[in-house]
Amino acid sequence: MGQATYMKVWLAVCLSVSVSTVFSQTNSRIKLPNTGFEDGVDDNGLAVKWNIHPATPIGKVTEERSHSGKTALKFFDESNTQSYAIQSDLYPAVPGETYRATSWVYNESGSGWLYLEFYEDSVNRLTEQIVRVTTSGEWTQAVA
Repeated sequence: MGQATYMKVWLAVCLSVSVSTVFSQTNSRIKLPNTGFEDGVDDNGLAVKWNIHPATPIGKVTEERSHSGKTALKFFDESNTQSYAIQSDLYPAVPGETYRATSWVYNESGSGWLYLEFYEDSVNRLTEQIVRVTTSGEWTQAVA
């Protein structure tokens, strides 16, 4: 297995998410774009600079509830068989460095997930860290 040279952050199936940041062990901060979901929306009301998985509108930027700032991304999960997520682009990762991703998650019901994935190249995933948030009715910080 090769060494990680790229990383990607996923946020999956939760009611609202806000502020995703990645830190390395040297405490240098990797600022993901549009983490507060306040840098604009596309034609479907989704946050710009994030990728949808699967490629179906599953949420929108809203002022209904936010952890900080004015907006958050609200997911609409109406399927019992399909998972929905947004993901960042790939960012360079230094082999041997330790990384941590954080996000604030608010579930009305069900659970939300934070993934921090590491890739050998743009396609081959090497490993991932996954955190499940099951708390409902309050903002909970997820750390992967």
